[in-house]
Amino acid sequence: MIKLRLEGVSVRRAGGASALEGVDLEVHAGEVLVVVGPSGAGKTTLLRVMNELEPATAGRVLLDGVPTGALAPAELRRRVGLVPQVPRPLARDVAGELAFGPRLRGEAPGRADLARALEEVGLPAGFLDRPMGRLSIGEQQRVAFARAWLNRPEVLLLDEPTSALDPKSADALLALIGRLARTPPAPAVVLVTHTLAQARALGDRVALLEGGRLVEVAPAAAFFEAPREAATRRFLGGG
Repeated sequence: MIKLRLEGVSVRRAGGASALEGVDLEVHAGEVLVVVGPSGAGKTTLLRVMNELEPATAGRVLLDGVPTGALAPAELRRRVGLVPQVPRPLARDVAGELAFGPRLRGEAPGRADLARALEEVGLPAGFLDRPMGRLSIGEQQRVAFARAWLNRPEVLLLDEPTSALDPKSADALLALIGRLARTPPAPAVVLVTHTLAQARALGDRVALLEGGRLVEVAPAAAFFEAPREAATRRFLGGG
């Protein structure tokens, strides 16, 4: 089932430079779509457009067939969660950070629920009372992931979620992402990464962006073993 669809999406900056140009893309419920590409290709912009943190200057984004611009921001951000590469804390301490989304919905999660969310991302329950400002970037990334997942989003957007983690923590978080993406009701996951090994291991499909344009989208095995486009082969180092 198509959960999120981009139709001819472009983003142009002041002065006319394009961050995205005519992107057509479908994201399916229950899949992990990995987006790769060189630095400056528009990968982060693509994620931000998907939940209206940055508006498209042309084209449209549809969530279950409804234009995202027609949805209330609070509803959209609950249904389409984004974990940025550099998180911005929303609360003073970790407990408040995790409970931020549920409280907007009128829910009051207990400490046991919050502690379980932390343990899922490899942090001890004792972190609940820790000030967000005392966490490392890697710890903030894991808390941001737990916060997004507590909202039970229908689409989960992840921008380099392991960039500040040590290899062991990165492997644990990637395993968690893979498990959550396949646990009903499974969300659509869009993962941006520079690490091709992650794309190969975790992606159901892989998309290549270059210069704001979508070069190729294919099942992961075909993308790496038999890419159609010359630009993809160059990106992968195959000439």
